[in-house]
Amino acid sequence: MQRIKTALTWLGVWTLLMWSASGIVRTQGVFTQLMIPNGISVDAPGNVYIHSGGGSTTLLTKVTPDGSELLQISLGDPPIDYLRFVESHLAIDPDPQLDRLYLLSPEGDLLFFIASTLEEIGRLNIQELAAVDTTAVYDVATSGTTSNFALSPYATFGDIAVSRPISGANTASWFVTGISNGMAFVMRIPMQNSPYEVSGAKVILVSTLVSPMTLDRPRGVAVKDADVLTTLPLLASNSACPDVVIRFSATASSLSQSYVSDLSGTAGMPSWGMSADANGFYMTIGGMQNADCWQGGRGSLAFMPASLTGITKTVSLPASADGRPGDVSVGSNPAVAYVTVPDYNTVLRFSLQEVLSLPLP
Repeated sequence: MQRIKTALTWLGVWTLLMWSASGIVRTQGVFTQLMIPNGISVDAPGNVYIHSGGGSTTLLTKVTPDGSELLQISLGDPPIDYLRFVESHLAIDPDPQLDRLYLLSPEGDLLFFIASTLEEIGRLNIQELAAVDTTAVYDVATSGTTSNFALSPYATFGDIAVSRPISGANTASWFVTGISNGMAFVMRIPMQNSPYEVSGAKVILVSTLVSPMTLDRPRGVAVKDADVLTTLPLLASNSACPDVVIRFSATASSLSQSYVSDLSGTAGMPSWGMSADANGFYMTIGGMQNADCWQGGRGSLAFMPASLTGITKTVSLPASADGRPGDVSVGSNPAVAYVTVPDYNTVLRFSLQEVLSLPLP
């Protein structure tokens, strides 16, 4: 592990004025020396965790809020593990006393770290779990359950979010997204007392409407209180970009129409990363050279309030339309949103005050 105390992490900071759908927002490009940054997460004190490429391996980096200190570790053995871990996603545990950080790789590796030190304390592979339940999966495309979904050994995994109820009988869980045989899905994995003890993993949500090739990627996911948001293909009438934002219950033991809904005003909106805070949900969307998607497919940061009344704020990212955004994470100390743009080797930082003060589109 490397520990570097300088302003190195802020090398190459640049600032732009960004046009949103209804105003101007300043953004900064930070951590511009990182290669192919994708997964990102922010903890309560404002420390930023980033997963990125590192030449022959991949790197997990922690940066303090003022950029004065950096911890960095490499993952796996080069060069094979570079392909295994590149484009991994991150999630910080919402309980700061646990001091836990989780990483999900595209191949289903789930790694556990002590967040303060980046010490790895355990790992598992979702594909190697004893049994993943794929029966009676709720299918948003048919508004009913299906038993036709199968978790392929070649499935790709994407985003990860943590649900940790404050009280009650509900168990803390990871929610992970993936795509299997062209079908986007969400899996719930209940947490046990030890990270090595995992059972009861179940695919709970799927769309049997196969994603077009331009959207053949796992979607984003985020949890706020009892609500989980993701995007899934739903609109057969827009076969080129059929995604809408889907809300479902974080605590229901099984999903049905009573616990799942598609949100109005979100047609053609595939998301690759999501985050949430007290204000609502944030998502990175577009950037896949698919002009049939929302706002012509351009990469954007979108915001939906906690009331789930539709997308109320959007900011286009400072990259060409094919600059797919990676992940997003928001912090309160300071109040900022970070967005990774892997194709441009940078991380963008937005002031939440400016984003949330934009007028309605």
